Amino acid sequence: MLRHKTLLPIYIFLFTFIGGFADASSFLLSGIFTGHLTGNLVLCAVYTVQQNYFLLFHCICAVIGFISGTILGVWFRIEKKIQPSYKTSIALIFQLSVIILIFVIDLLFHTDTSHILFFTVLSFALGIQNGTINKLYKLGIHSSYVTGMTTTLINNYLTLEKTDPEYSNKIILYIIQFFIILFFVIGALTGALCIYLMNFMGFSALGLLLISSITLSIYIEHHHII
Repeated sequence: MLRHKTLLPIYIFLFTFIGGFADASSFLLSGIFTGHLTGNLVLCAVYTVQQNYFLLFHCICAVIGFISGTILGVWFRIEKKIQPSYKTSIALIFQLSVIILIFVIDLLFHTDTSHILFFTVLSFALGIQNGTINKLYKLGIHSSYVTGMTTTLINNYLTLEKTDPEYSNKIILYIIQFFIILFFVIGALTGALCIYLMNFMGFSALGLLLISSITLSIYIEHHHII
């Protein structure tokens, strides 16, 4: 049972690592983020002022892709007709499938259009992850970005009273939340390094990370750990 409880935080760390990896990689290659809205909305404003309409179009496509993916991810999570035991795994397999498909298409054609399509679909895939995975124990989390989590963590920690009967449990949750943020940063560093060393092929590491997450997801859902 202890091993099972340990697996769940690792499971979430893996997803935030993926979120950081995808964000850093996509920014280096295309000047946009694929895992959240806030950064892209800021970039939309910047590119508008700079009159860089090509990158502005990139950003708008990424925003649309991420919102669409999040809607689908939430639907996966709440839809009762989908096999409840493996909802997350089904969503992740779909996520991996669309990423592999668009990765191959971009490798084959390697045009501006295929490039924009790749990052739009990657944003869509990260949106699926964002909509599907949003909670660890009683802690609300983001699995593809960490915007707002640092402020929430600081606020929760500084307002926590030692007389709180849940003090020990909350401290553990806050430590986990800290590592969620840390793994996002480590993922971003890893993604940047992969792109620096292998350029576009660095994204192949994302596929391996997703395969690992799917394997772990199937195990966790099979043992009803979530």
